[in-house]
Amino acid sequence: MSTRRLFFALWPSPDEQRALAHQFRDPIAAAGGRAIASSNLHATLAFLGSVPEEALLTVSAIALKVSDATRRDTPPIEIVFDGVEYWRKPQILCATASATPAAASELAERLKRALTDAQFAPDLKAFRAHITLARKVRRVEPWSASPMSLIFRDFSLVESRSESHGSTYSVIESWPLCAR
Repeated sequence: MSTRRLFFALWPSPDEQRALAHQFRDPIAAAGGRAIASSNLHATLAFLGSVPEEALLTVSAIALKVSDATRRDTPPIEIVFDGVEYWRKPQILCATASATPAAASELAERLKRALTDAQFAPDLKAFRAHITLARKVRRVEPWSASPMSLIFRDFSLVESRSESHGSTYSVIESWPLCAR
C-alpha cells in the first residue's frame, strides 16, 4: 500500500520564506545544526503522518469542509514571529510568536477534530505558532531578532518526502481561510 507523509500548514509565499530566512539568518548561523531550506519554512497546523494514497481525497474533502466553515467568520490570520527559541528535546531552533492568534489555534483544532472524526490520527498537541529554522541544533545561546509579521489567507496540505539532502516539502493543495 502506497502512503504519503502529510501535514496541514500555514504556508508563506516564496518571498516571505526568503525574508524569514534572511530575517533569522544570524540566530540560524549561531545555532549550528542544519538550516531548513527557505522553501520549506512554514507553520504546521496539523501533522497527519503516513496516510494511504487512496485516503488523499478524503483528506482534501475534510480541508474543504473546514475551509468553508472557517472563511465565513475569519479574517486573514496575522502572526507576528517575534522570538527565537531553542527546543532541547527535538534539537530545533524556531521562530516563535509570543501571541498565538485565536483564529490560528481554532483552525488547527477544527482540522484535528475533523481528521479524528474521520478516523485519521493527527498529532493532537496544541497549536503553538512557530517556524522551525534549523534542526540538529546543539548550542544554546541567547538569540534575538526583529519581529516579522506574516498574513495568511489560506492553508495548505503538504507532503514531506525524505531525500538524501534532507526533507523536501511540496504543497499539494490550498484552501482559503477568509473571503477574498
